[in-house]
Formats: sequence, C-alpha cells, structure tokens
Amino acid sequence: MRISLKTQNVIPLSAIVLVCISLAWILTFGLVSLPDVEQAIKAIGGSTVIGIVSVWLAFLIPAEFKHSLVFFRIKNALPGHRFISLCQRDVRIDPQEFDRRVLKGRNDLIPVEQNRLWYAEVYRKVQNELEVASVHRSFLLYRDAAVVVLLIAFLLVSDWLFFQRVASSGYLSVLTAVESLLLCLAANNIGKRFVTTSVAMFLSLKLPPEGS
Repeated sequence: MRISLKTQNVIPLSAIVLVCISLAWILTFGLVSLPDVEQAIKAIGGSTVIGIVSVWLAFLIPAEFKHSLVFFRIKNALPGHRFISLCQRDVRIDPQEFDRRVLKGRNDLIPVEQNRLWYAEVYRKVQNELEVASVHRSFLLYRDAAVVVLLIAFLLVSDWLFFQRVASSGYLSVLTAVESLLLCLAANNIGKRFVTTSVAMFLSLKLPPEGS
C-alpha cells in the first residue's frame, strides 16, 4: 500500500517544529535554559505528541491559506498559476520543446488556465517519478511547518498580550515568527522548483502519444 506524502512527512514535520521551538527558546533564555526545554518536552509526552499536534494543526488550516502565506499572494497563489514564466527562466527546460510539447502555441493563458494545463498535462503524467515526488514532498513539509510554527507564534503573542506574561515571552514569539518566515521562503522556492521539475521531467521522458 502506498503511503501518502503527507503521512511520510509526519516525523520530519515534528522534528522541524521541535527544532524551531527549541532554538527560539534558547535564543531567548540562553543555553542555560536547555534542560528546561528538555523537561518541557518530556512533560508533554515528547516528540510523538508534538508530531500529532503539528499534523493536527497542519490539517486544521485550509490549503488555500497555506499557499497564500507561502507564496505571498492572495489570488492565484500557486506557482502553477504562472508556470509558463517560471519554466521560461529554468535553464533545464528547452524553450522550443516546452512550446511544442506543453504549450502547443498556448502562450496567452490566464493564471487559472495555466495551473490546469500544468496539472492535467504535465504533473499527472510524472507525479510518480522519484525526483518529482521528492520535491513535492519537500514542498508539503516546509509549507506545513511554516504554518504550524506561525500558529505557535500567534499563540505566544496572544499569551503575552492578553495574559501579561514577561517581556521575554514577546521575544520568543518574535523569534518564532521569524522562523516561520524563513520556512515560508524555503517552501516558496521549493514550490516553484516542484513545478519546473515536473516540466523538466516530463520533457525528458519518452511518453506514449495520447490515446495509445
């Protein structure tokens, strides 16, 4: 039975969230606080519980919000919505082959049509290729990690503002938010790479003609 990419990401997702929380805590309170971090992790059940909560938070947020957050766009956020311009800048993709086998003269597609074209005529045909599946998994991992860490930062800010915690809690929330931003940038780059890698792989394969 094939395991979904999101299921494969459960352990790496919990690891990234754990590292982000620990790093922000150490930068705020110093290395002397490391034993406190370890005790806190043990108190809540360790990395297993963190992984379960991380996955739950990741599924709680709609995909549309995640994509808007990662790609800094409200509408037509996915890189598939602009895959033509992305592929034209990718040195792995031959522009003539791209036009002949993918665009077929359709150079003036609106963003929604571009995404549909990429998904139906490119991605669906190469989704099981190892290179494509690997970069897709990485994109989902960093996208979900960015959202989970941002939610944690939001909870820390709320705790600091509404319950009047010490100022250091505010620093902790800022550092966590910065980590979320860095994860967003990583997911942004990987997401674009996912789209162009799919096209590059599609053009490299000798696929049978449609209808055969």
